[in-house]
Amino acid sequence: MLLRRAADVLPSAVLRDVQKSCSSCALWIPQAVPLAEQRRVKALALRQQGMSLRAIAETVSLSVSRVNVIVRVERTRSLALQRQVGVSTARRDADGSDVSPLVEKTIPIYRDGGVN
Repeated sequence: MLLRRAADVLPSAVLRDVQKSCSSCALWIPQAVPLAEQRRVKALALRQQGMSLRAIAETVSLSVSRVNVIVRVERTRSLALQRQVGVSTARRDADGSDVSPLVEKTIPIYRDGGVN
C-alpha cells in the first residue's frame, strides 16, 4: 500500500471536507479498477495473443487453474452472446464443411450391424 500526504494529493476544498469527518485518521481509497479485474483482462489479452496458460499464470501472478477458469468462463460468455445475436458458432474446415463438435452427425446403421 502506498501512503501519501492528503495535502499533496487532494484539492484543498476536498481536504477540508475530509478533515471535518476524519481528522488524524487513515483512509483507504480503493483502485478505480479492482486488481482481480485487471488480472482477468490481462490474462484474456495474453491468451488471445496465443500465450500458454502457464506463461499467462506466471505473468499475471495467478495459478494455472485460475487462468483456465477465466478463459473458460469468457469462452462460455462469448458463445452465449453469439447465440443471442444469431452468429454461427460452428467451426469450419478449409473446404467450408462444418467441423463443430456442437453439431451431431448421423451415421446410418443397417440391420446387419454394418455401416455405410
